[in-house]
Amino acid sequence: MRVIVFCKEYLLASAIESLLTGEGDLISLNFTKNKSDLNNNILNFNPNVIITDDESIPDVKFEFAELLRAQIGLKILVVNKEQNLINLFVCQKIPITRSGDLLQAIYS
Repeated sequence: MRVIVFCKEYLLASAIESLLTGEGDLISLNFTKNKSDLNNNILNFNPNVIITDDESIPDVKFEFAELLRAQIGLKILVVNKEQNLINLFVCQKIPITRSGDLLQAIYS
């Protein structure tokens, strides 16, 4: 599984990295903080999952909408840490009650 994490907030990106690093089924993680790097990484890395947060999504919402149409099976997870939710596109909300919920959303 190829996962790109696009978060402007270092603490959140580090927490996600810590959670995912121990997962044996994850082939590769790719972290990026700016929009141009994200676009290049998506083209070169061909992710199965992109994880971002509410603060980063305004910069890339149009790109993500196009990706969802173009890449069948791509999952985009938007973490809302204030409401303890993950928005799983297409239009699903998953409550976060434990750290394993993020992993469950990736594999569902």
